[in-house]
Amino acid sequence: MKFYGHFAAAYGTIWLAMVCVALVTQKHINAGQFGMFGFPVIAFFYALLRMASDNSSSEVLWLRERVAVLEDELARRSDSDD
Repeated sequence: MKFYGHFAAAYGTIWLAMVCVALVTQKHINAGQFGMFGFPVIAFFYALLRMASDNSSSEVLWLRERVAVLEDELARRSDSDD
């Protein structure tokens, strides 16, 4: 499911950029064959790269462990202050 999310985000962003360029330049932009085939290919490779570099689960685990350590330190400090 993450792959589809990355793919859809990239594909939508490319089309949004095209619309913004068309609005700013006030010109008709014909994406043609590149819009039909090139944008999905770019989005596909973007999603692959994101999936390859996506280690968010290990980052979340590390952050949870770090929060637990900091909470323990805070509890010890508050106990020693009493």
